[in-house]
Amino acid sequence: MRAKTPKSGNFVFLERVPYIWKELSFLQKATLRNVFRYKLRLTMTIIGVMGCMGLLVLGFGIKDSLDGVSELQYSKYTKFNATIIYNPMALDKDLDKFNEEIKSNQDIKESFDIATTTVNIKAEKSFDEKITVFTTDTINEFSKYFGLYDGEKKLETLEDGIYINRKLAEKFSLSVGDTITFINNNKEYKGAIAGIFENHVGNFFVMNEKTYEQTFFKKPVKNTKLLLLNDGSKGNVDKVIHELEKNSVAVKGISIHSMKKAIDDASYSVNSIILLIVICSAFLSIVVLYNLSNINISERKREIATLKVLGFYPREIDKYIYKETVILTMMGITLGIFVGHSLHIKEQLAMDSIRFFNKVKLISYIYSALITLFFTFIVYFVVKIMLKKVPMIESLKDIE
Repeated sequence: MRAKTPKSGNFVFLERVPYIWKELSFLQKATLRNVFRYKLRLTMTIIGVMGCMGLLVLGFGIKDSLDGVSELQYSKYTKFNATIIYNPMALDKDLDKFNEEIKSNQDIKESFDIATTTVNIKAEKSFDEKITVFTTDTINEFSKYFGLYDGEKKLETLEDGIYINRKLAEKFSLSVGDTITFINNNKEYKGAIAGIFENHVGNFFVMNEKTYEQTFFKKPVKNTKLLLLNDGSKGNVDKVIHELEKNSVAVKGISIHSMKKAIDDASYSVNSIILLIVICSAFLSIVVLYNLSNINISERKREIATLKVLGFYPREIDKYIYKETVILTMMGITLGIFVGHSLHIKEQLAMDSIRFFNKVKLISYIYSALITLFFTFIVYFVVKIMLKKVPMIESLKDIE
C-alpha cells in the first residue's frame, strides 16, 4: 500500500569529465540528473519536439524548393511562348497558306517546326503524367526554343538514343545506358537512354530522327510549331493563338502561361500548406509538452513543496523544473533538423510534373527552431501557474 519509490538519480556522462562537472552549480547538476532519470518522459518529449521541428522544416522547405523554379524554367529551359499543333496531312496549299500566315504575323518573331508525340512510362511505380516527345536533327535551332543542359553544360549534339529529363531519371532510378519502356497508341516500345537534361516543369523525351525511326519503326512527321513572340505577355499570347486557331490546319494552340499555371498554383498554395503545418506542429508540441510537464509536476509535488519550504523563490523553482524541458526541447530540435531534411527529400519525389530545387535555406531552419521554442514557452507559462498552486503543506504529508 506504500507509494511507489521514486527513481534514483543516475550518473550522467558529464560526471566523467571532472573539468566541466566541477564548474556546474548544485542545481545544474540536479537538473542534468533529473533529465536522464525518467527515460520514458525523456524519449516522449524528444520525439514530440522532433516531430514538431521536422514538420516545420518540411513546410518551409517546400517554399524554399519552389522559389525561383518558375523563373529558371521559363528563362533558361522553356523559351518558346506558345505551341501550335497542326494537321500535317492537310492539303499542301492549306499548309502553305498556314505557314505564310505565321510568317506575316507581326506578333510572331520566329517559329520552328518539330515532330511531337506523347507517350506513357511503363513501370512498377505509378506515373500518370503524359510525356511529350520532341524529335529533331537541328539541335542548334531547337535550342533557341528549348534549352538542353546537363548540369551547367549545354548539349551541342543529339547522339543516337533517348534523352530524358532529370525528374524521370530520379523517379525511376535511370542513368545513361539504361533501357526505358513506354507506351504509345497502346503499343509498347523500348529505347536506350543517351543522356539526361535539366528540366523542372513537365516531362520530356528528346531524340534525333534516326532514333525515332529505330524506336517507332516509322519516320517522324512534323506536326507542331514552337513560337517565339515579340510580346510574351499572356494577353498577346492568347490573342495570337486565337487568331491561328481560326485556320483549318491548326488543331490546338497551347500557351506557355497555361503550363506556368501549374507551378504558379503550387507556389500560391504553399503559404496555406505552411499555415496548416504550423497549426499541426503547435498542437503536437503543446499537447506533448503540457501532458508530460503535468505528469512531471504531479509525481514531484513533495519535492517542489520541500523546495518552497527551504526558501526557494518561485522563479528559482520555475527554472529548476522547466529547465529540464528546455534541455530536452533543444535535443528534439537538433534531431528534428535531420528528420525534416529527410522528409523534404522524400516530398520532392511526390509530384510527377514538377522537380523542386533540393534545398532548405538556413533561415528556414532558424524560423522552425524559433517557432518550436515559442510553443515551448507557451507551455512554460502554463506550468508556471501549476507550480504556484503546489502548497508547501505537501512536504509535510506522510507517504503512508
